[in-house]
Amino acid sequence: MFTILDGSKPLVVRSRTYSCPHQTLIPNRLLLRSAMAYPGCFAVVLVCLFGLAFGQQDFLTALRERSVGTRQPQRRVVLGSGAAAAGPREPPPSGRHIYWSWPNKVIPYYFEPIYSDQEKAMMRKAMAKIQSDVQDCIRYEEVMPGSPKFKIRVTPFKIDGVTKEKYCSSHPGILKSLMAQKSKEQRLVIAQGETGCFGTDGSIHSLMKMFTHITGMRNQHQHSDRDQYISVNKANIQPGMEIAFRLHPKESTLNLCDYDYCSITHIQPEEFALPGTKTFTVKKFPFTIPKKEELSGCDCREIAELYKCNSDICMITDCDAATPAVAAR
Repeated sequence: MFTILDGSKPLVVRSRTYSCPHQTLIPNRLLLRSAMAYPGCFAVVLVCLFGLAFGQQDFLTALRERSVGTRQPQRRVVLGSGAAAAGPREPPPSGRHIYWSWPNKVIPYYFEPIYSDQEKAMMRKAMAKIQSDVQDCIRYEEVMPGSPKFKIRVTPFKIDGVTKEKYCSSHPGILKSLMAQKSKEQRLVIAQGETGCFGTDGSIHSLMKMFTHITGMRNQHQHSDRDQYISVNKANIQPGMEIAFRLHPKESTLNLCDYDYCSITHIQPEEFALPGTKTFTVKKFPFTIPKKEELSGCDCREIAELYKCNSDICMITDCDAATPAVAAR
């Protein structure tokens, strides 16, 4: 027996399913009559007759799988406690966040008007460097605040829009729950002042780090194997900043490379530390955390993986040869 349903429901043939644009119940002996009565189903019915006559169930299955296989799901970043992962994957257990990579490899953004022209120029320079390092695998697009696109609001403020944030922060990709609420934007906090991301020496390293996070990447020092490579001194962490050192499950990160001291996402030992102390020391050579204004080779490969670009675009970064900005021991 065949069951032909409307276009959103299946046509069932011996437990195999196919789409058909009409709704009726058709006995086997009336197949040809039904095909004539419902021209839109004619091709499907002929295929089904062929399968029934010659026992070609595998043929029907292959036809269905090929049809389904042409559908391209949007890539998803599934995160446990905020770490980036490749998608698509099965929905995570409750309590985890789901982040999406940016559609069409484009990240729309706009600046809060409080930023100076110099600060805006530094942020644009940071985004341009990331885009260059990944050979335009992704693209940042400045839009108007009223743009209907889902976008990044680059801001120094807390959610109240009045109180300034002390530190920079970012979601790793698009926070799905915001889209579910039909929001048109999410915040990327670029803090100002001494603890913000604008280097007093004109460095764009910290800005590059934050604009890399928004692509879908998380901090290197929060990878699950972190303790094999650095020793965290919890007593030196500023009160309330312990969350910055929480480890993420291995399955929630890409893990394309070994632990990467050169990653743009790796923090410096003085970050989030009590005055005159360091939050961690580096266990292995080169015993430093380089502070370079470029993505590491692994950073590039992870972005290429998230956005399905050719990883051949990525240069190999020699971390040992990098000039360290901070000695970590």
